[in-house]
Amino acid sequence: MIPLSEPLFQGNEWKYLQDCLDSGWISAAGPLTAKLEQAFSQHFLAPDAVAVSSGTAALHLVLKAAEVQAGDLVLVSDYSFIASANAIRYCGADPIFMETDPETWQANAVAVAEWLTQHCEKRKDACFHVDSGKRIQALVLVHAYGQLADAFRFEEITQAWGIRMIEDAAGAIGSLLQGKPAGTIAEFGCISLNGNKLITSGGGGIVFCQNAEIGTYIRHLSRQAKEEGLEYQHDELGYNYRLPDLMAAIALAQFEVLNDYVARKQFIYQQYQQALPEANWQKLIPNSVPNHWMIAFHANRKEALLKYLIEQGIQARAGWYPLHLQKPYQHCLFAGNPQHTIDIYNQVICLPSSVGLKESEVETVGKIVHDFLNR
Repeated sequence: MIPLSEPLFQGNEWKYLQDCLDSGWISAAGPLTAKLEQAFSQHFLAPDAVAVSSGTAALHLVLKAAEVQAGDLVLVSDYSFIASANAIRYCGADPIFMETDPETWQANAVAVAEWLTQHCEKRKDACFHVDSGKRIQALVLVHAYGQLADAFRFEEITQAWGIRMIEDAAGAIGSLLQGKPAGTIAEFGCISLNGNKLITSGGGGIVFCQNAEIGTYIRHLSRQAKEEGLEYQHDELGYNYRLPDLMAAIALAQFEVLNDYVARKQFIYQQYQQALPEANWQKLIPNSVPNHWMIAFHANRKEALLKYLIEQGIQARAGWYPLHLQKPYQHCLFAGNPQHTIDIYNQVICLPSSVGLKESEVETVGKIVHDFLNR
């Protein structure tokens, strides 16, 4: 079986885990979590980076820090993993799903700007949806599959409307837009360290903050909002979202080889392009350097091809099911045309994309897909 996306451990993972066990610091109170946060902050030139238990926890915390409250509305990419919408509901808010560009599979900035003009108004420094009277407090922009959404254009839109912007860069660690790392363009950014991501700690996530004071507040929330001192005093509702040092040990070792892994994934993507010149690949936006976390393409006869690949021992997958069609969200607002996301879902197949994928395995997958498409 050629797996879809498996981790690669060839650095200091065992060493750091042994250090962690030898020291006895295995919980979030140990030194490695702080070291990991410092490494991310320095490498990505972010005023603060907060390590948490998952990418979903990271999203939940930044939505809280962005003052999303019960009854609010939050714009979010329609083509994404469901965690992007679930974190909004955790805050008691409802998502507004954004139109997807049929070529890039990212949220369409032009369509969203038009929808805001037609359906919303700005009162003082806040944006309100006219028909419902609800405040649109934030926008969650997903970088689908490690490729880049047009974050700078969305930043212009959100600033004009008084909406706070969050980058859901769960799979986009190491990706660049105009030289800026994904997750550090907006006020807040979230990275996932889940087991299928480019680098991993088995779980976990990172919050990037452009304001160090807000970063301190997010860290406080992730630790049950416990006040300093020996007494168990908590000043507000907090969460057990800390990253244990055992996981930080693995993440730190993975982080040390991030640049090598990004380069490796870019090489794998080029190999796929050479093996399948006829494939209709996800289109990149200008001035972007993606990490190609998940390599996917438009495929005719998707279901048949997916079944055939699995029969041949290739662990391929369908694309994400449109969020606006998921059962918890079928009655939510939509900004633009929902059909584009449906069309993408009906055609997209994700190919094996492990960072350790061998050239021979890419050739095998390419040949099998090529033979199917041309028979």
